Amino acid sequence: LGAGYMLLEVCLAQKLILYLGYPALTLSVILFSLLVGSGLGSLFSQRWPRPQMLRTAAVAALLVSLGTVALIVLLPPLLSATLVWPITRRCLMVMALLVPLGFGMGIPFPTGLREVRTWPGSIVPWAWGVNGVASVLGSMLAMLLGKLFGFQTVLLGGAAVYALVFAVASAAWSRAHRMPSAD
Repeated sequence: LGAGYMLLEVCLAQKLILYLGYPALTLSVILFSLLVGSGLGSLFSQRWPRPQMLRTAAVAALLVSLGTVALIVLLPPLLSATLVWPITRRCLMVMALLVPLGFGMGIPFPTGLREVRTWPGSIVPWAWGVNGVASVLGSMLAMLLGKLFGFQTVLLGGAAVYALVFAVASAAWSRAHRMPSAD
């Protein structure tokens, strides 16, 4: 998840930097939007009871994957059509697009932590560590792969990561749904 998050974040920054016109502003708007959205998604994900949380994480991951593909298709004409807008309206439009994406991106990781917390032995610290390392490697990988294959391809790679999360969470939900609850 950390790598997928960074693949999307770095590529969105690359795609939006010319649209917003200023590198520092672009990074601020993207980070603000994704982090606020992710924080709200993480907070919201704690409301679901355990039997529903894996299904919700699967749906969120699928929506992130589909939303990313939709952005790839819709962003170029949308940016062209709104390029004449004042910078404030452009920033608000980018925020309106990215906060919902961030919301979905914020659901799978805390849900996964809730799930692994129930496993024998404590691997929660390991999950945090692996996600942190994956985030750092994901940001470097996004730039490298973006230069080699194009940032649109890397965005598709980020969508693929979330599609994989969808498959894993769906399988885990299906398995947990078949087994009697230990709660």
